[in-house]
Amino acid sequence: MPPNLDSALDLLGSSALAREVMGGEFLDHYLSAKRAHVEAYNSSLGHRKNDRSLEAQISRYEIEELLPIL
Repeated sequence: MPPNLDSALDLLGSSALAREVMGGEFLDHYLSAKRAHVEAYNSSLGHRKNDRSLEAQISRYEIEELLPIL
C-alpha cells in the first residue's frame, strides 16, 4: 500500500497493466489531473503540510472543493 497519493500516482503511472487497460493518453491526462488536485490540496495546507496532528481534521480545501461533490 503506497504511503500517500503521490506515491500511488507514481505506481499507477508506471503500471504496464494500467496503461494497457486505460490507454496511455487517458492515463497521462488522469494522472495530470490528479497531481493538480494533490498540489492544490497541499498548497491549501500552507505551513501545516507536515503537521501530523492535523491528519484527522478536514482542511479548507476539502470543505470547499470536495464536499460540494459529495
